[in-house]
Amino acid sequence: MKKVFCVLLLFLFMTPFLSTCGKEPSQFTLLTYERYLEEFPSDRYMGTIKNSKDAKQKALAVWIEVYGKQVKWKWPYKVSYDLENGAWFVMGTLEFWYDFGGVPYIIFQEADGKVLAVWHDK
Repeated sequence: MKKVFCVLLLFLFMTPFLSTCGKEPSQFTLLTYERYLEEFPSDRYMGTIKNSKDAKQKALAVWIEVYGKQVKWKWPYKVSYDLENGAWFVMGTLEFWYDFGGVPYIIFQEADGKVLAVWHDK
């Protein structure tokens, strides 16, 4: 009985992570987030963003610096890409087991990793 419970618990914990592994980023339009670019600008540069995995790693590094280590619990991270403007959008999520507060967001330029905006909702 304990083994079944442990396997079930492990499955529930890992399902959100596994569901996002290996997926191509969805698309977004930078223009949609124009208000956030104006309200939450940043002067950070993180270096070229190579792919969605790199975008997630760099987003987490910025979020930890700005919001602290507790931001690690806002996963799985969702990544979108704007092909026309060469920009990455990464956002955290709230899972059913950890629904305190809001989630972090970040928008990067692909070429140099300039953080165009970083914010957290509630």
